[in-house]
Amino acid sequence: MKLPDIHEKAELLADLKERNHDGFISQHIIRKWFHDRYSTSKHLWVLYSIVHGLKSEVIVEVGFGRSTFVLAKAAHELGAKFFCCDRYDYRGYLSPQENDLIDFTVGDAKNLLAKLNFGVDFMFLDYLSSRERTAESCYKAFKRFLHYIKQNGVLTTHEAVEKDYNVMSALKKLRKHSGVEIASLPYNYGLGIIRNISDSKYGKIADNWKKKNPK
Repeated sequence: MKLPDIHEKAELLADLKERNHDGFISQHIIRKWFHDRYSTSKHLWVLYSIVHGLKSEVIVEVGFGRSTFVLAKAAHELGAKFFCCDRYDYRGYLSPQENDLIDFTVGDAKNLLAKLNFGVDFMFLDYLSSRERTAESCYKAFKRFLHYIKQNGVLTTHEAVEKDYNVMSALKKLRKHSGVEIASLPYNYGLGIIRNISDSKYGKIADNWKKKNPK
């Protein structure tokens, strides 16, 4: 089966041969990718850390990439559900264990939304990186997906500080929405981190990492 193209395809396939025996990538590979110059390379550890920090039970990603393997590893470690969507069928890159774990939707994100009738702890939108995509369409995407994010849940997006794309303008508009808090990491084109602080019918994520009171 011919695999669809992906950035630095040959190098990725070589890296994936070094998966752990459990079928998921190692932390060594995540560190290696951190030092590469791919689109989300400097954010992969951040995504992995946030998912673990939230003790995520449901993870969603729109747009396949190296982040998919990182999020799949985190989902495996947490026993979480992981939903991924892309216009192209990238399942040929996944190990049998990753394929068993990931609920992969091929096609438009609307097809994924049809599956989401429950709350999401963490979501990564990596499909808004297009100069043709307007700020208004990015804004509508944020609003649409935020509907599924639990209170204190996190939605992340790439290209948050890159002026060649309209994600930054959409985030600026979204900041006026009182139901969210937003921070954008100022490197590697920016990772937008959006926390839903409004009430959600899907419940609230509690802080399970509270410090011990000093004696």
